[in-house]
Amino acid sequence: MPFTIGALSPNRMKPWSLEDEARLLDMRSGGSDWSDVAKALGRTQAACESRYATLKKRQEAPIR
Repeated sequence: MPFTIGALSPNRMKPWSLEDEARLLDMRSGGSDWSDVAKALGRTQAACESRYATLKKRQEAPIR
């Protein structure tokens, strides 16, 4: 069942595990659509997009 705006995901408020983050990055680099990623991770599409953006910013940040 796809998530809709306002729907609660099963993993709502659950912290992202390293495995979830790795799967998110792998799926997106493999060309998966956001809706497929969200279904696979049990999260909303918006949550996946937001986490992806955060992870990409971390990768691009200079090491100090």
